[in-house]
Amino acid sequence: MKRSISAADDQESSSSTTTTLPLEKKPRLSLIQTDKVKLLVCGDVNGQFDRLFTKVAQVNEKHGPFTCLLCTGKFYFDHQTSSSSLSSSENNHQQEQEELEYSALGGADSLKSMDYLKGVKSIPIPTYFVDSSRRGVMSGTTCQQLTHNLTFLGGYGVLNDFCGIEGLSIAFLGGSYDRYAYRASVDAHGSNLESNHYTQSIISNLERQILNVRSQSKRSIDILLTC
Repeated sequence: MKRSISAADDQESSSSTTTTLPLEKKPRLSLIQTDKVKLLVCGDVNGQFDRLFTKVAQVNEKHGPFTCLLCTGKFYFDHQTSSSSLSSSENNHQQEQEELEYSALGGADSLKSMDYLKGVKSIPIPTYFVDSSRRGVMSGTTCQQLTHNLTFLGGYGVLNDFCGIEGLSIAFLGGSYDRYAYRASVDAHGSNLESNHYTQSIISNLERQILNVRSQSKRSIDILLTC
């Protein structure tokens, strides 16, 4: 299985079956099934965790079990962008506005969604994500478990035997492209610690990691996850 996944990815692969499972609004779910695994993939979540995980639980019960959910694009809630798009009737409700402002501190679009980040509500299946929007998302390359069943993969890297499945390799790249940041000065790891953009050095480092996997284990990368 060789599969490249981005936030706008809805293409079919000859070695896998992909089915789009839309939510009422964003985010959208896609199903990828091979002989070895069944994966759910989601694009921009925008902090809509309650909407997302409610739908994931329904899909998992009907079509699962799934190995995991992969999320790419804007994972967290963007308060500035979203608050400006509220309708005039919504803006008239002070309580709703205060709820948005409070939950935005945790990257969720509502207090109900915040409950998933705080571990109050359970996430139905293991969920892994890269992010393109938050400052500093490119500063680390190590996986970070935020709560049960929710793991931030990091800025970039390669993982072998992903999800405990022998032989399944995933390469991932978070952040977004900016032509000025791409060639900007960076730290020893190729990262600008305050940036949400990847750099030329990061791309070079990721390429080296992928080549090392191919030379040392004679494996190819099965999944490329980008924003």
